[in-house]
Amino acid sequence: MSGPTSLAPVLARIGQIQGQIGVGNGSSAAVSGLDLTAGTFASVLADTGSGGAVPADTATSLWAIPWVPGTKPASPAPAASPAAVASHAARRVASSGGGASGSVTWPLHGTITQDFGPTTCTLEPSATVNGHHYAHYHDGLDIAAPEGTRVRSMAAGTVEYAGRYPDGAVVVRVRQTDGSVALYAHLQPGLQIKTGDAVKEGEALGRVGMTGHTTGPHLHLELTVSGKNVDPQAVLRSGRLPGETRTASAGSAASAASGWTPASPLASADGKLTQAALDRFDAVAARIPYHAEIRDAAVRAGMDPLLLASLVKAESGFRATAVSSAGAQGLCQLMPATAKSLGVKDPFDPVQNLRAGARYIANNLRIYGRTDLALAAYHDGKGAVAHADGVPDYPVTHRYIDRICSYWTHYREAAK
Repeated sequence: MSGPTSLAPVLARIGQIQGQIGVGNGSSAAVSGLDLTAGTFASVLADTGSGGAVPADTATSLWAIPWVPGTKPASPAPAASPAAVASHAARRVASSGGGASGSVTWPLHGTITQDFGPTTCTLEPSATVNGHHYAHYHDGLDIAAPEGTRVRSMAAGTVEYAGRYPDGAVVVRVRQTDGSVALYAHLQPGLQIKTGDAVKEGEALGRVGMTGHTTGPHLHLELTVSGKNVDPQAVLRSGRLPGETRTASAGSAASAASGWTPASPLASADGKLTQAALDRFDAVAARIPYHAEIRDAAVRAGMDPLLLASLVKAESGFRATAVSSAGAQGLCQLMPATAKSLGVKDPFDPVQNLRAGARYIANNLRIYGRTDLALAAYHDGKGAVAHADGVPDYPVTHRYIDRICSYWTHYREAAK
């Protein structure tokens, strides 16, 4: 066995991986919730030639690096010295609860393969949420990672259950300090905790497995507040337990319901492909970059090509080689993991990028039946829309929807 691994090359490799994959949302946070990915800790060790000989304090320090899936590192990891990172790690995990009261952390690094909320995946059951019926609805967040990847508690709390469900899935259920309950499923047997244990934020619970009904190694994470499933990703991104922010978010929800009105009546349009929509597009196509490719992609997806053109204008300014600071690529600003999931080989190829982006937004239109909700889901993720029971109360999202609808209106008026 080799000697203790130096932290510096491991940090350097993490920095390279994060730079290569462009973790995070695009300039417009396009398709958030489907775009989280990172190299696993095991692959980092292999890449740095450690042979797995990493001392416990190094592993703890690496886990505590303040990188949250879905965000771009503020600076390359190599810029941080091992001593500084270790000091930060100590501050993160030494206090009771593993951090500030009510804080949360991601339970593992991996790739989100299915987000929370309405879905077209036929394996998921139907559900009625907030009075809306969905043919298929996913009540948690799926994060894929290699078998054996360590799973940690997202927040401090008490283990209510640690064992095997009737379907064979190994599950850990933690009641968190705000009263919410987090459920971690499909773990390997041989858990690192037991029922009744108090756990800190970031404390190891077990490892990713394939127990129960599963299509591959991943963590299924559910979060329940007052008996109602909520989007774990929204809570993880907020950095706070839902009970800690309930007062503030209640005011925001009221604002979303009554304080914001889309600037354009097109926000309520279904965005479907019609002959009239094609005629309008053809009337102004000469002034739209990549008009032939946009028309083809929209027709294939069954959506209004002028709406697709408006989205592309907002996302990339019709620049096929556009790359956001967070790594979103091409005309529709697809994140690498999203592009891959949609079968895109070259995200800078206009045809591939447009067809994938059109399929994604057209699917949103079919799910929600309204342009504003479809765009909000493209921008913030379907889970955020389900959690808000409408357009999330984010000013940036409101501006995004209004901007695209404004472009769409301009094109339609020019076609008259």
